[in-house]
Amino acid sequence: MIRLPRHGASLPIGLGVSCSADRQALGKITRDGVFLEELEHNPAKYLPEVDTTKLGGDVVKIDLNTPMKDILAQLSKHPIKTRLSLSGPMIVARDLAHAKLRERLEKGQGLPDYFKNHPVYYAGPAKTPEGYASGAFGPTTAGRMDSFVDDFQAAGGSMVMLAKGNRAAVVRDACKKARRLLSRLDRRGCCKPRRALHQESRDRGISRARHGSDLAHRSGRFPRLHRHRRQGQRLLQGIESR
Repeated sequence: MIRLPRHGASLPIGLGVSCSADRQALGKITRDGVFLEELEHNPAKYLPEVDTTKLGGDVVKIDLNTPMKDILAQLSKHPIKTRLSLSGPMIVARDLAHAKLRERLEKGQGLPDYFKNHPVYYAGPAKTPEGYASGAFGPTTAGRMDSFVDDFQAAGGSMVMLAKGNRAAVVRDACKKARRLLSRLDRRGCCKPRRALHQESRDRGISRARHGSDLAHRSGRFPRLHRHRRQGQRLLQGIESR
């Protein structure tokens, strides 16, 4: 029998002794001591050979040093399952970091610029082997960050996320909403000064004091579009001119 590491979530009962590969080993504690199984030292030898010519499609190179709006524009050109080669800075953040960022939003402080300007990688390092700068950076499960995405994207962050696992419907809906806002603002010249927006509203017959209220324009659509535009302005604060 060959014993290989596996994710703790696949076991009915487990004892997490750390957030790294240690939790994947079997062990027992007796009056004689603590005993851990010895896992395979070279599990890679059991992996099949990969023929890169059969993976499908060319690899698209993405330069993460470019402004976020350019990264989004390039990614939008390619369908799902496109293979990417990413080069440039990313922000590493998972559960605790996301909770701290949400605290900033709740205090009205907004997201830091670096979180708006770079993709976020849901990951944390394992133990650092001797002679290496860090341990392996494998992506963590994305589902734990799903509840943050809508708020963060409305504030201009989390526009590109790297992780593993499925995303909930709330994330898909948030991404669709952000894409619609970006597309609408791009068609309108992206960013109008606030004064120009109020002037446009007056031209439509809606007073400045009643913006965002339940006032129904005779077309029945303007209040909804105005709210979208206002949310879109917040969304583009960190990704438009960087």
